[in-house]
Amino acid sequence: MPLILSFMKRGVYIPFTPAVCLVHQFVNYGIWYAAIFSMIWLSLERHILIFHSSFTRTARGRCLFHYIPLAIFALYAPVFYFYITFIYPCERMYDAYTLVCGGPYYTCSFTQSLHWYVTIFHSSLPVPLIVIISGNLLVRVIIQKRRLQRGNAWRQNRKMILQFVFISATFIILDLPLSIDNILRRIGVASAGTNIDLIVNQMSNVPAMVLPYATAITLHKLKQKLRIVIFCKPTPHNVNPSNRQT
Repeated sequence: MPLILSFMKRGVYIPFTPAVCLVHQFVNYGIWYAAIFSMIWLSLERHILIFHSSFTRTARGRCLFHYIPLAIFALYAPVFYFYITFIYPCERMYDAYTLVCGGPYYTCSFTQSLHWYVTIFHSSLPVPLIVIISGNLLVRVIIQKRRLQRGNAWRQNRKMILQFVFISATFIILDLPLSIDNILRRIGVASAGTNIDLIVNQMSNVPAMVLPYATAITLHKLKQKLRIVIFCKPTPHNVNPSNRQT
């Protein structure tokens, strides 16, 4: 993020070296897509935690349905982009006046199949999948609440659901336009214009700054502390009545 902000301010990379470009490409793509793919699994895991909580009650269940899938989803993108950025054999070029020095797709000549793979499974599908899985979770909770005529599922998992909704909305609002733009361009639909493309690309950088707040806003204790700080309300103290001798 500091490199992106510096580039947006100056319009050029300073310092401009191959090492800076390579590290920025790896962080920009590898770490960010790790968050995206992790979000896909966390979206699925919410269904397990809410509707099939028995799956994670044992150590074996937690290993199979939490740790192993999360590790796979989180590590896939860093490993993939580490290979693409540092190991993939090609003659690399760098542009100091383009974001992430043009990106790995500018610095290397990839095969058509690899381009399609990245476009479909990295740039296009992840965010729509998050939208579908998130929407399905809310629908299932609402249906269960109405069917059982009680709000147990909602009350028991309210914090987790609200936090998940805020995080999902961040990806949907700020990343979904870029996914749609990538799909349209890949199937040959004309771009909406340079300014629109620039705005859509810059929007995809915002979640990195917004996600901590989207997560923190649902933390009850944090909200209590903020109310005290903002409205200068003293912290209530419980006073136990002293024992009196009669």
